[in-house]
Amino acid sequence: MLNWHLAKWGFVLSDNKWTTPTAMQMGFCMIPRAEFRAHLSNATQLPGKGGRWSVEIDLKTVADWQPDSAKPAAAKLSAA
Repeated sequence: MLNWHLAKWGFVLSDNKWTTPTAMQMGFCMIPRAEFRAHLSNATQLPGKGGRWSVEIDLKTVADWQPDSAKPAAAKLSAA
């Protein structure tokens, strides 16, 4: 649910510490730490979602979501 909302709101990074089949199915990928830090530096300059967050969609829609269709958001795994 959180990743669906982050993608919808235009967030460009979602950090995950472990490479798991579930994370990979959600669109995560390994990138070098330097690349992650560069993305992070750029992303902190973008507008975010202010105020109190709330669920904006039903669970079925999120369950049917294909992360690759969530542009411009890109989920990334940071490298250790």
